Amino acid sequence: DAVRRAAQAMRAAWLANGPDAREAVERSRDAGALSKTSYNDKALATLWPAMQDWSRGEAWRWTRGNLELLTSRKLVAATNKGKDALRPQSPLFDAAQAYVDAQALLAEWLEHRKLVLVHRVRDEATHRLARLKRQRRVRSFDDLIGGVARALEGEHARALIGQLRRQYPAALVDEFQDTDARQWSIFQRVFGDDPDDALPALDDDLRPARFLALIGDPKQAIYGFRGGDVHTYLRARENAQAAPPLARNFRSRPCLLRAVDTLYAAAGDDAFGATGIAFHPVQPGGRRSDTACLLDGLPAPALTLRRLPSRVADEKCSAEESRDRAARACTQAIHETLALAASG
Repeated sequence: DAVRRAAQAMRAAWLANGPDAREAVERSRDAGALSKTSYNDKALATLWPAMQDWSRGEAWRWTRGNLELLTSRKLVAATNKGKDALRPQSPLFDAAQAYVDAQALLAEWLEHRKLVLVHRVRDEATHRLARLKRQRRVRSFDDLIGGVARALEGEHARALIGQLRRQYPAALVDEFQDTDARQWSIFQRVFGDDPDDALPALDDDLRPARFLALIGDPKQAIYGFRGGDVHTYLRARENAQAAPPLARNFRSRPCLLRAVDTLYAAAGDDAFGATGIAFHPVQPGGRRSDTACLLDGLPAPALTLRRLPSRVADEKCSAEESRDRAARACTQAIHETLALAASG
């Protein structure tokens, strides 16, 4: 309704003041008061016929031409320094400003309605999916996690925690860097220290049995696409008692460990793009030697860097092209290694 009223007012203002407003704008532009970049011949040549056509109809939505050029706010912004006295004046400009503002409010309202619809559809989909699962008697892994999380917030939380502590006197979470906030809340509530002391009624003999060990490496947090949250790891690490680090690598050749150490030493503290994640060198475990992988009878290079120059001089590759070429280079290297192995 507000847009319709503003449209009617702007149409009336154009019919009453259109020719004078057009003359004032063009005279001001030619006198150097208005920016000729904004108020160029092409823009104005499109605007005037569009305004004339729109004023003859009954439409309340403006669809063509840059109407903003007729708003009082744009005219002020486009007035050259020291030329305020030559800025064009017309009731049309205030009417156009009111119409543009009403359109902006309408767009904001429509966007809000879209979001409301998305949430309503999501809630309805969640409800229907849960009903289908009950009817078909199926549960996903995510349902298992959600069920435990809800139970630990319900009226039987104390009984459930007590039973879990009796059944599992200790808990160990491996690859903890891929644990999301909801999973961590479960382990923390059942096995960790409760900072809020929310369970004072639990039997005292259950408390000493609690033990929770978290094993993880934030540098290996690669499962964000399925809910892994490295920030959960970092928050948990702030509250946990530090355990001895795994300082020896039993899988890799010593030369590879030296190469990786050198690479990350050069990268500095921001190598992983996040505060609180650092590279810690490790020692060889003694089970692998540099001769564990040979190339023509000599230890194979531990680390190979390949530079892919741009196909066009002085022109950078796009991100998509860079990923494609890097993938092809890796594929080629793997193929060459397997071919050498097959030939002895």
